[in-house]
Amino acid sequence: NCPYLPYRAHENIFCKYFEAENLARQDSSADAKKQRIGIGLKTWTGQDDQKIAEFGKLRHTFAGLTDMDLVKKISEYRNERIRITKNLNGIDTMVYHIVKRVPNAMQILEHAFEYIDIDNLSLIKGRGNDNNTYFTDGKHTYHSAYQRTLCI
Repeated sequence: NCPYLPYRAHENIFCKYFEAENLARQDSSADAKKQRIGIGLKTWTGQDDQKIAEFGKLRHTFAGLTDMDLVKKISEYRNERIRITKNLNGIDTMVYHIVKRVPNAMQILEHAFEYIDIDNLSLIKGRGNDNNTYFTDGKHTYHSAYQRTLCI
């Protein structure tokens, strides 16, 4: 009962309509760029937390970490990825453009796309499972999709 929007269609429609540069195939933090603004284009159903990139090629560097050590390392990688994206593409500011799919509608939202405040990290107890860890930096809620069983 929730409308479906393929992410590639979202990327292409957004870039065409807003005359933005399509960066989606670069595997970076920004999917589009308009002037000096980087835009992360997201579409989902469910909670309003930010999913962290999986960093599959770097998995060996955090495979033995758990809980706060894992969250801190992933947060460091995410912040570095944002920094690199901004430097390589001449971006000063980042925002999320979100299409949240809800029953019988699509909500269009914009949200801050900021560095994670590593000094204020805390785990969110009672959320998550063997494949997801939820945490906050006091401003935003994040989740990482990693198999904890690999981290033992």
